[in-house]
Amino acid sequence: MLSKIGHLSWIHRRFCGFPVGLHEGHQLAMRGMSRLSPPPQRKDPFTVDLLRCMRSQLKSDSAHDRALWGAAVMGFFFMLKRSEYLADNTRIKNYAIQCLDVSFRTTTVQLATTRAEAALVAIHFRGGKADQKGVGATRTLGKSGVGWLCPVQACWTLVRLAKIRHTQDGELLCTTSLGTPLTTAAMTLAIKQAASRAGLDPRAYGTHSMRSGGATAMFGAGVDRLVIKHFGRWSLDCYEQYTRMDGLTISNLATRMVAADAVNVKAIRTALPSRGHSTPHPSAGVPFPL
Repeated sequence: MLSKIGHLSWIHRRFCGFPVGLHEGHQLAMRGMSRLSPPPQRKDPFTVDLLRCMRSQLKSDSAHDRALWGAAVMGFFFMLKRSEYLADNTRIKNYAIQCLDVSFRTTTVQLATTRAEAALVAIHFRGGKADQKGVGATRTLGKSGVGWLCPVQACWTLVRLAKIRHTQDGELLCTTSLGTPLTTAAMTLAIKQAASRAGLDPRAYGTHSMRSGGATAMFGAGVDRLVIKHFGRWSLDCYEQYTRMDGLTISNLATRMVAADAVNVKAIRTALPSRGHSTPHPSAGVPFPL
């Protein structure tokens, strides 16, 4: 395309004595086609081991660190965008999670009033960048079974800290003190410090690592792709670009493929009617030379 345009410009300059240029709209289109800016570098997903490193560097007697840890766990399990629970300096999105957006339920789905009763946590998302119609969504999680890494316990801590600070229902849930929201910079610093502590490149991690880390953890656990897409509130299949296949997931792929095939063959043989015995193939039972 650019070569042909260059030829036209040369012919006009050579034989007509004046050059020709592109219309502004065409120039904008050509800049977009040439991709003047490099593609964005995607951040690596956060893992449970990195969350453990983050927790070890935080102080349990610090209200700021307790709020940061609760926000990190909530962001990981609910696959949150940073604008949904963190402040960009002093700027807070109107759809960021507030105290009134979080509720707790018992095992019988009744309203929980104590930490011991809380078995489920539900977060209502009032909107977002991908929610063009503003219909909102609610996502619910149960306990993880691990005391130090549990979305129910983390969200309960955040709500309790907010109530201690007399935070109003319409204010941001993740706050470090009265009127002081937890910022993206504070979370980014904690994430990069955890990566450095684990011997990894801190430049490869950021706040989006929590969202991609949660999706990767679900993928590694064998969760269906539609469940990941629905729970993460992705309107498109772009979430598949955020998941990563770790060594453990790849290493047992062959074993899982053979096991799945054996189950399918057994099911087919069970479903087929018995019509006598067929003559086995001469090569049956003979190992294939590799």
